[in-house]
Amino acid sequence: MQQFLTPKDYTTVETIFAHPGIQERLKGYNYDPDFYPRCSWLNRSVPSPQSILETVALMRAEKLSASIVLPSCNEAANIGETLEQIIFFRDFELGSIGVYDNSSRDNTREIVQAMNVPLFKAEEKGAQYNIPDEIHHKGTNLWFGIIDALRTVKDPTKHIVLFADTDVGLSVIELMQLLRVFSEKPGLKLVLPFVTRLTKRGQEDGNLTSGGRASKFTWGPMRDTLLSLYVPDIIEHPAQLAGIYGANLEFLANIDIPHGYGVETAIQTEAYISAYRNGLTANEVIQFVPCGVYSQTGQGDHGIRLMSHDIAHELMSRVNALKMLQLSDILNAKADISNSCTSAILEQLQSMESKCLSSEIPQSLSEATHIRMRRKLLADHLWKVTNGKVDRLDCHMICRVAYYLPPPGQYLKEFTKANDSCRTNGSDK
Repeated sequence: MQQFLTPKDYTTVETIFAHPGIQERLKGYNYDPDFYPRCSWLNRSVPSPQSILETVALMRAEKLSASIVLPSCNEAANIGETLEQIIFFRDFELGSIGVYDNSSRDNTREIVQAMNVPLFKAEEKGAQYNIPDEIHHKGTNLWFGIIDALRTVKDPTKHIVLFADTDVGLSVIELMQLLRVFSEKPGLKLVLPFVTRLTKRGQEDGNLTSGGRASKFTWGPMRDTLLSLYVPDIIEHPAQLAGIYGANLEFLANIDIPHGYGVETAIQTEAYISAYRNGLTANEVIQFVPCGVYSQTGQGDHGIRLMSHDIAHELMSRVNALKMLQLSDILNAKADISNSCTSAILEQLQSMESKCLSSEIPQSLSEATHIRMRRKLLADHLWKVTNGKVDRLDCHMICRVAYYLPPPGQYLKEFTKANDSCRTNGSDK
Protein backbone atom coordinates (compact mmCIF):
# COMPACT_ATOMS: atom_id res chain seq x y z
CA MET A 1 0.00 0.00 0.00
CA GLN A 2 3.03 2.28 0.23
CA GLN A 3 2.58 3.29 -3.40
CA PHE A 4 -0.64 5.09 -2.47
CA LEU A 5 0.99 7.29 0.19
CA THR A 6 2.93 10.53 -0.17
CA PRO A 7 5.41 12.32 2.11
CA LYS A 8 2.66 14.86 2.83
CA ASP A 9 0.49 12.08 4.28
CA TYR A 10 3.15 11.18 6.85
CA THR A 11 3.60 14.84 7.79
CA THR A 12 -0.16 15.29 8.19
CA VAL A 13 -0.45 12.25 10.45
CA GLU A 14 2.40 13.50 12.62
CA THR A 15 0.66 16.86 12.95
CA ILE A 16 -2.65 15.20 13.83
CA PHE A 17 -1.20 13.12 16.65
CA ALA A 18 0.77 16.08 18.00
CA HIS A 19 -2.37 18.22 18.35
CA PRO A 20 -3.20 18.71 22.08
CA GLY A 21 -6.94 18.30 21.57
CA ILE A 22 -6.52 15.05 19.67
CA GLN A 23 -4.03 13.75 22.22
CA GLU A 24 -6.72 14.31 24.85
CA ARG A 25 -9.28 12.45 22.75
CA LEU A 26 -6.96 9.49 22.31
CA LYS A 27 -7.05 8.96 26.08
CA GLY A 28 -10.67 7.89 25.67
CA TYR A 29 -9.68 4.86 23.60
CA ASN A 30 -8.78 1.62 25.30
CA TYR A 31 -5.84 -0.10 23.64
CA ASP A 32 -6.28 -3.35 25.55
CA PRO A 33 -6.98 -5.92 22.78
CA ASP A 34 -9.56 -7.64 25.00
CA PHE A 35 -11.46 -4.48 25.97
CA TYR A 36 -13.80 -4.28 22.97
CA PRO A 37 -16.20 -7.19 22.38
CA ARG A 38 -15.33 -9.73 19.73
CA CYS A 39 -18.40 -9.73 17.53
CA SER A 40 -19.21 -9.57 13.85
CA TRP A 41 -20.83 -6.13 14.05
CA LEU A 42 -17.73 -4.38 15.46
CA ASN A 43 -14.51 -3.47 13.69
CA ARG A 44 -12.13 -3.48 16.65
CA SER A 45 -9.52 -1.17 15.13
CA VAL A 46 -8.46 1.75 17.33
CA PRO A 47 -6.74 4.87 15.97
CA SER A 48 -2.99 5.05 15.54
CA PRO A 49 -0.70 6.79 13.04
CA GLN A 50 -0.35 3.51 11.17
CA SER A 51 -4.10 2.85 11.05
CA ILE A 52 -4.81 6.29 9.59
CA LEU A 53 -2.12 5.87 6.94
CA GLU A 54 -3.58 2.46 6.08
CA THR A 55 -7.03 4.03 5.75
CA VAL A 56 -5.73 6.72 3.40
CA ALA A 57 -3.97 4.09 1.27
CA LEU A 58 -7.02 1.79 1.20
CA MET A 59 -9.33 4.61 0.15
CA ARG A 60 -7.05 5.58 -2.69
CA ALA A 61 -6.66 1.96 -3.74
CA GLU A 62 -10.45 1.49 -3.76
CA LYS A 63 -10.96 4.95 -5.34
CA LEU A 64 -13.24 6.03 -2.49
CA SER A 65 -14.02 9.65 -1.67
CA ALA A 66 -15.90 11.35 1.15
CA SER A 67 -17.92 14.44 2.02
CA ILE A 68 -18.04 15.72 5.59
CA VAL A 69 -21.36 17.45 6.24
CA LEU A 70 -21.54 19.47 9.45
CA PRO A 71 -24.97 20.95 10.28
CA SER A 72 -24.92 23.96 12.56
CA CYS A 73 -27.24 26.38 14.29
CA ASN A 74 -25.90 28.73 16.96
CA GLU A 75 -22.82 26.57 17.54
CA ALA A 76 -20.29 29.35 18.11
CA ALA A 77 -19.24 27.77 21.41
CA ASN A 78 -18.31 24.45 19.77
CA ILE A 79 -17.69 24.77 16.07
CA GLY A 80 -14.24 26.35 16.22
CA GLU A 81 -12.82 23.49 18.30
CA THR A 82 -14.54 20.91 16.10
CA LEU A 83 -13.25 22.36 12.84
CA GLU A 84 -9.76 22.74 14.27
CA GLN A 85 -9.61 18.99 14.83
CA ILE A 86 -11.36 18.02 11.58
CA ILE A 87 -9.66 20.32 9.11
CA PHE A 88 -6.66 17.99 8.78
CA PHE A 89 -8.86 15.76 6.62
CA ARG A 90 -8.43 18.16 3.71
CA ASP A 91 -4.68 17.49 3.60
CA PHE A 92 -5.31 13.89 2.54
CA GLU A 93 -7.24 15.15 -0.52
CA LEU A 94 -9.87 12.44 -0.12
CA GLY A 95 -12.91 14.70 -0.20
CA SER A 96 -14.50 17.88 1.09
CA ILE A 97 -15.71 19.52 4.29
CA GLY A 98 -18.80 21.73 4.39
CA VAL A 99 -20.70 23.47 7.17
CA TYR A 100 -24.43 23.80 6.48
CA ASP A 101 -25.72 26.53 8.75
CA ASN A 102 -29.36 27.03 9.63
CA SER A 103 -29.67 30.79 10.24
CA SER A 104 -27.37 31.03 13.26
CA ARG A 105 -27.95 34.17 15.30
CA ASP A 106 -24.53 34.07 16.99
CA ASN A 107 -21.16 34.34 15.23
CA THR A 108 -21.05 30.72 14.01
CA ARG A 109 -20.78 31.80 10.39
CA GLU A 110 -17.96 34.24 11.07
CA ILE A 111 -15.94 31.51 12.83
CA VAL A 112 -16.41 29.09 9.94
CA GLN A 113 -15.42 31.67 7.34
CA ALA A 114 -12.39 32.76 9.37
CA MET A 115 -11.17 29.14 9.31
CA ASN A 116 -11.55 29.05 5.52
CA VAL A 117 -14.07 26.20 5.61
CA PRO A 118 -16.85 26.23 2.97
CA LEU A 119 -20.04 27.63 4.50
CA PHE A 120 -23.44 26.88 2.99
CA LYS A 121 -26.33 29.00 4.23
CA ALA A 122 -29.64 27.20 4.61
CA GLU A 123 -31.66 30.15 3.33
CA GLU A 124 -29.59 30.26 0.13
CA LYS A 125 -29.72 26.50 -0.36
CA GLY A 126 -33.45 26.58 0.29
CA ALA A 127 -33.93 29.23 -2.36
CA GLN A 128 -31.80 27.22 -4.78
CA TYR A 129 -33.73 23.97 -4.29
CA ASN A 130 -37.19 25.44 -3.50
CA ILE A 131 -37.24 24.28 0.13
CA PRO A 132 -39.31 26.51 2.48
CA ASP A 133 -37.44 28.19 5.34
CA GLU A 134 -39.90 26.71 7.83
CA ILE A 135 -38.48 23.21 7.42
CA HIS A 136 -34.79 24.06 7.57
CA HIS A 137 -33.51 21.75 10.29
CA LYS A 138 -30.92 19.06 10.94
CA GLY A 139 -32.28 16.65 8.34
CA THR A 140 -32.66 19.41 5.75
CA ASN A 141 -28.97 20.28 6.11
CA LEU A 142 -28.03 16.66 5.48
CA TRP A 143 -30.31 16.61 2.44
CA PHE A 144 -28.55 19.69 1.05
CA GLY A 145 -25.20 17.95 1.60
CA ILE A 146 -26.35 14.80 -0.20
CA ILE A 147 -27.65 16.82 -3.15
CA ASP A 148 -24.37 18.72 -3.41
CA ALA A 149 -22.40 15.46 -3.32
CA LEU A 150 -24.56 13.90 -6.03
CA ARG A 151 -23.94 16.89 -8.28
CA THR A 152 -20.16 16.51 -8.09
CA VAL A 153 -19.46 12.80 -7.58
CA LYS A 154 -19.09 10.53 -10.61
CA ASP A 155 -19.72 7.22 -8.83
CA PRO A 156 -22.08 7.41 -5.79
CA THR A 157 -21.31 3.78 -4.90
CA LYS A 158 -17.75 4.83 -4.05
CA HIS A 159 -18.56 7.98 -2.11
CA ILE A 160 -19.18 8.23 1.63
CA VAL A 161 -21.10 11.02 3.35
CA LEU A 162 -19.90 11.60 6.90
CA PHE A 163 -22.54 13.41 8.91
CA ALA A 164 -21.73 14.81 12.34
CA ASP A 165 -23.24 17.17 14.88
CA THR A 166 -20.86 19.97 15.77
CA ASP A 167 -21.39 19.55 19.51
CA VAL A 168 -20.14 15.97 19.86
CA GLY A 169 -16.46 16.70 20.37
CA LEU A 170 -15.51 15.25 17.00
CA SER A 171 -12.03 15.00 15.45
CA VAL A 172 -10.43 13.67 12.30
CA ILE A 173 -9.53 10.38 14.00
CA GLU A 174 -13.21 9.46 14.45
CA LEU A 175 -13.86 10.25 10.79
CA MET A 176 -10.94 8.10 9.68
CA GLN A 177 -12.21 5.31 11.96
CA LEU A 178 -15.50 5.30 10.06
CA LEU A 179 -13.83 5.52 6.65
CA ARG A 180 -11.52 2.62 7.45
CA VAL A 181 -14.49 0.27 7.74
CA PHE A 182 -15.93 1.43 4.41
CA SER A 183 -12.55 0.95 2.73
CA GLU A 184 -12.38 -2.62 4.05
CA LYS A 185 -16.03 -3.46 3.31
CA PRO A 186 -17.20 -1.30 0.37
CA GLY A 187 -20.66 -2.91 0.28
CA LEU A 188 -21.75 -1.46 3.63
CA LYS A 189 -24.63 1.02 3.84
CA LEU A 190 -23.80 2.57 7.19
CA VAL A 191 -20.98 2.75 9.75
CA LEU A 192 -21.64 4.04 13.27
CA PRO A 193 -19.47 4.72 16.32
CA PHE A 194 -19.49 2.22 19.15
CA VAL A 195 -19.60 4.63 22.07
CA THR A 196 -18.01 3.29 25.24
CA ARG A 197 -18.03 6.49 27.28
CA LEU A 198 -20.67 9.20 27.14
CA THR A 199 -20.06 12.60 28.67
CA LYS A 200 -21.95 15.83 28.82
CA ARG A 201 -19.92 18.96 28.22
CA GLY A 202 -18.40 19.87 31.56
CA GLN A 203 -19.70 16.75 33.32
CA GLU A 204 -18.72 13.10 33.46
CA ASP A 205 -22.13 11.48 33.91
CA GLY A 206 -23.04 9.89 30.60
CA ASN A 207 -26.62 9.29 31.71
CA LEU A 208 -27.27 13.01 31.41
CA THR A 209 -26.78 13.17 27.67
CA SER A 210 -29.98 13.50 25.70
CA GLY A 211 -28.75 11.32 22.86
CA GLY A 212 -27.90 8.52 25.27
CA ARG A 213 -31.28 8.65 26.99
CA ALA A 214 -33.25 8.79 23.74
CA SER A 215 -31.25 5.86 22.35
CA LYS A 216 -31.58 3.71 25.45
CA PHE A 217 -35.23 4.25 26.27
CA THR A 218 -36.83 4.90 22.87
CA TRP A 219 -34.76 3.82 19.89
CA GLY A 220 -33.37 0.57 21.32
CA PRO A 221 -36.58 -1.05 22.63
CA MET A 222 -38.70 0.05 19.66
CA ARG A 223 -36.08 -0.99 17.12
CA ASP A 224 -35.66 -4.46 18.63
CA THR A 225 -39.42 -4.96 18.93
CA LEU A 226 -40.42 -3.84 15.43
CA LEU A 227 -37.43 -4.72 13.27
CA SER A 228 -36.16 -7.97 14.80
CA LEU A 229 -39.10 -9.70 13.06
CA TYR A 230 -37.41 -8.87 9.77
CA VAL A 231 -33.72 -8.80 10.70
CA PRO A 232 -33.23 -11.18 13.66
CA ASP A 233 -29.59 -10.33 14.41
CA ILE A 234 -30.51 -6.68 14.96
CA ILE A 235 -30.87 -7.37 18.68
CA GLU A 236 -27.09 -7.85 18.87
CA HIS A 237 -26.46 -4.29 17.67
CA PRO A 238 -25.91 -1.45 20.14
CA ALA A 239 -28.79 1.01 20.27
CA GLN A 240 -26.95 4.24 19.61
CA LEU A 241 -27.89 7.50 17.93
CA ALA A 242 -24.56 9.17 18.37
CA GLY A 243 -24.82 12.21 16.11
CA ILE A 244 -22.00 10.95 13.88
CA TYR A 245 -22.15 8.33 11.16
CA GLY A 246 -21.00 7.53 7.66
CA ALA A 247 -23.31 6.37 4.89
CA ASN A 248 -22.88 5.26 1.31
CA LEU A 249 -24.03 8.02 -1.06
CA GLU A 250 -25.95 5.68 -3.38
CA PHE A 251 -27.91 4.39 -0.38
CA LEU A 252 -28.68 7.93 0.84
CA ALA A 253 -29.75 9.03 -2.63
CA ASN A 254 -32.70 6.65 -2.61
CA ILE A 255 -34.40 7.34 0.72
CA ASP A 256 -36.67 10.19 1.76
CA ILE A 257 -35.16 12.38 4.47
CA PRO A 258 -37.15 13.81 7.40
CA HIS A 259 -36.31 17.42 8.15
CA GLY A 260 -35.99 17.09 11.93
CA TYR A 261 -34.39 15.05 14.70
CA GLY A 262 -35.60 11.77 13.21
CA VAL A 263 -33.01 11.77 10.44
CA GLU A 264 -30.62 9.35 12.17
CA THR A 265 -33.46 6.97 13.01
CA ALA A 266 -34.71 7.13 9.42
CA ILE A 267 -31.31 6.29 7.95
CA GLN A 268 -30.65 3.41 10.34
CA THR A 269 -34.15 2.01 9.85
CA GLU A 270 -33.81 2.14 6.06
CA ALA A 271 -30.46 0.35 6.27
CA TYR A 272 -32.01 -2.47 8.31
CA ILE A 273 -34.97 -2.65 5.92
CA SER A 274 -32.57 -2.88 2.98
CA ALA A 275 -30.96 -5.87 4.69
CA TYR A 276 -34.34 -7.58 4.92
CA ARG A 277 -35.26 -6.83 1.31
CA ASN A 278 -31.94 -8.14 0.01
CA GLY A 279 -31.79 -11.23 2.20
CA LEU A 280 -28.82 -9.93 4.21
CA THR A 281 -28.05 -9.86 7.91
CA ALA A 282 -27.86 -6.63 9.87
CA ASN A 283 -24.08 -7.05 10.10
CA GLU A 284 -23.79 -7.00 6.32
CA VAL A 285 -25.26 -3.50 6.02
CA ILE A 286 -24.29 -1.80 9.30
CA GLN A 287 -20.99 -1.96 11.15
CA PHE A 288 -19.73 -0.23 14.28
CA VAL A 289 -16.28 1.05 15.15
CA PRO A 290 -14.86 2.10 18.56
CA CYS A 291 -15.23 5.75 19.47
CA GLY A 292 -13.27 7.02 22.45
CA VAL A 293 -15.13 9.83 24.18
CA TYR A 294 -18.39 11.12 22.82
CA SER A 295 -19.61 14.35 24.36
CA GLN A 296 -22.47 16.69 23.63
CA THR A 297 -23.99 19.82 25.03
CA GLY A 298 -27.12 17.89 25.92
CA GLN A 299 -30.74 19.00 26.05
CA GLY A 300 -33.41 19.37 28.67
CA ASP A 301 -36.41 17.12 29.09
CA HIS A 302 -38.35 19.02 26.43
CA GLY A 303 -35.64 18.33 23.84
CA ILE A 304 -35.50 14.66 24.75
CA ARG A 305 -39.26 14.36 24.41
CA LEU A 306 -39.13 15.91 20.95
CA MET A 307 -36.30 13.58 19.95
CA SER A 308 -38.18 10.56 21.28
CA HIS A 309 -41.30 11.61 19.38
CA ASP A 310 -39.36 11.85 16.11
CA ILE A 311 -37.60 8.53 16.74
CA ALA A 312 -40.91 6.74 17.33
CA HIS A 313 -42.55 8.46 14.36
CA GLU A 314 -39.79 7.52 11.92
CA LEU A 315 -39.53 3.91 13.01
CA MET A 316 -43.28 3.26 13.05
CA SER A 317 -44.05 5.01 9.77
CA ARG A 318 -41.27 3.19 7.91
CA VAL A 319 -42.20 -0.20 9.33
CA ASN A 320 -45.83 0.51 8.37
CA ALA A 321 -44.66 1.30 4.84
CA LEU A 322 -42.75 -1.98 4.77
CA LYS A 323 -45.87 -3.87 5.86
CA MET A 324 -47.91 -2.21 3.13
CA LEU A 325 -45.28 -3.19 0.58
CA GLN A 326 -45.32 -6.77 1.82
CA LEU A 327 -49.10 -6.88 1.60
CA SER A 328 -48.97 -5.49 -1.92
CA ASP A 329 -46.50 -8.21 -2.94
CA ILE A 330 -48.67 -10.92 -1.39
CA LEU A 331 -51.83 -9.69 -3.08
CA ASN A 332 -50.14 -9.30 -6.44
CA ALA A 333 -48.80 -12.85 -6.15
CA LYS A 334 -52.28 -14.33 -5.73
CA ALA A 335 -53.28 -15.78 -9.08
CA ASP A 336 -56.97 -15.87 -8.18
CA ILE A 337 -57.20 -12.15 -7.40
CA SER A 338 -57.63 -9.81 -10.32
CA ASN A 339 -55.52 -6.68 -10.65
CA SER A 340 -58.57 -4.47 -10.19
CA CYS A 341 -59.49 -6.29 -6.99
CA THR A 342 -55.92 -5.98 -5.72
CA SER A 343 -55.92 -2.25 -6.39
CA ALA A 344 -59.27 -1.82 -4.67
CA ILE A 345 -58.06 -3.66 -1.56
CA LEU A 346 -54.88 -1.61 -1.41
CA GLU A 347 -56.80 1.65 -1.83
CA GLN A 348 -59.12 0.64 0.98
CA LEU A 349 -56.21 -0.24 3.26
CA GLN A 350 -54.44 3.03 2.47
CA SER A 351 -57.65 4.94 3.15
CA MET A 352 -58.02 3.20 6.51
CA GLU A 353 -54.41 3.96 7.38
CA SER A 354 -54.88 7.60 6.41
CA LYS A 355 -57.84 7.91 8.75
CA CYS A 356 -56.12 6.13 11.63
CA LEU A 357 -52.69 7.68 11.18
CA SER A 358 -53.45 11.03 9.60
CA SER A 359 -50.77 12.70 11.71
CA GLU A 360 -48.24 10.16 10.44
CA ILE A 361 -48.77 10.89 6.74
CA PRO A 362 -45.99 13.11 5.34
CA GLN A 363 -47.26 16.39 3.95
CA SER A 364 -46.02 17.83 0.69
CA LEU A 365 -43.50 20.63 0.71
CA SER A 366 -46.00 22.97 -0.93
CA GLU A 367 -48.13 22.81 2.23
CA ALA A 368 -45.24 23.64 4.54
CA THR A 369 -45.22 27.42 4.13
CA HIS A 370 -46.96 28.20 7.40
CA ILE A 371 -45.92 25.15 9.41
CA ARG A 372 -45.11 27.08 12.58
CA MET A 373 -48.31 29.10 12.52
CA ARG A 374 -50.45 26.04 11.85
CA ARG A 375 -48.76 24.05 14.59
CA LYS A 376 -49.35 26.87 17.09
CA LEU A 377 -53.04 27.12 16.14
CA LEU A 378 -53.47 23.36 16.51
CA ALA A 379 -51.73 23.35 19.87
CA ASP A 380 -53.77 26.30 21.16
CA HIS A 381 -56.98 24.61 20.01
CA LEU A 382 -56.04 21.37 21.75
CA TRP A 383 -55.25 23.26 24.95
CA LYS A 384 -58.64 25.01 24.84
CA VAL A 385 -60.73 21.90 24.16
CA THR A 386 -59.08 20.14 27.10
CA ASN A 387 -59.86 23.15 29.31
CA GLY A 388 -56.19 23.60 30.03
CA LYS A 389 -55.85 20.13 31.55
CA VAL A 390 -53.08 19.27 29.11
CA ASP A 391 -49.84 21.20 29.48
CA ARG A 392 -49.21 23.67 26.65
CA LEU A 393 -45.81 22.08 26.05
CA ASP A 394 -47.46 18.69 25.61
CA CYS A 395 -49.98 20.23 23.21
CA HIS A 396 -47.19 21.56 21.03
CA MET A 397 -45.41 18.21 21.04
CA ILE A 398 -48.61 16.37 20.11
CA CYS A 399 -49.06 18.75 17.19
CA ARG A 400 -45.56 18.26 15.80
CA VAL A 401 -45.70 17.41 12.12
CA ALA A 402 -43.01 15.54 10.21
CA TYR A 403 -42.08 16.93 6.81
CA TYR A 404 -40.14 14.85 4.34
CA LEU A 405 -37.68 15.82 1.68
CA PRO A 406 -37.89 13.51 -1.35
CA PRO A 407 -35.11 11.01 -2.14
CA PRO A 408 -32.15 13.19 -3.21
CA GLY A 409 -31.41 11.18 -6.34
CA GLN A 410 -34.98 11.42 -7.60
CA TYR A 411 -35.26 15.10 -6.70
CA LEU A 412 -31.97 15.99 -8.41
CA LYS A 413 -33.09 14.34 -11.66
CA GLU A 414 -36.35 16.30 -11.65
CA PHE A 415 -34.59 19.51 -10.58
CA THR A 416 -31.97 19.19 -13.31
CA LYS A 417 -34.59 18.36 -15.93
CA ALA A 418 -36.75 21.34 -14.93
CA ASN A 419 -33.81 23.74 -14.96
CA ASP A 420 -32.54 22.45 -18.30
CA SER A 421 -36.04 22.97 -19.68
CA CYS A 422 -36.12 26.54 -18.34
CA ARG A 423 -32.73 27.31 -19.88
CA THR A 424 -33.81 25.83 -23.20
CA ASN A 425 -37.03 27.83 -23.23
CA GLY A 426 -35.15 30.95 -22.28
CA SER A 427 -32.61 30.52 -25.06
CA ASP A 428 -35.37 29.84 -27.57
CA LYS A 429 -36.87 33.19 -26.74
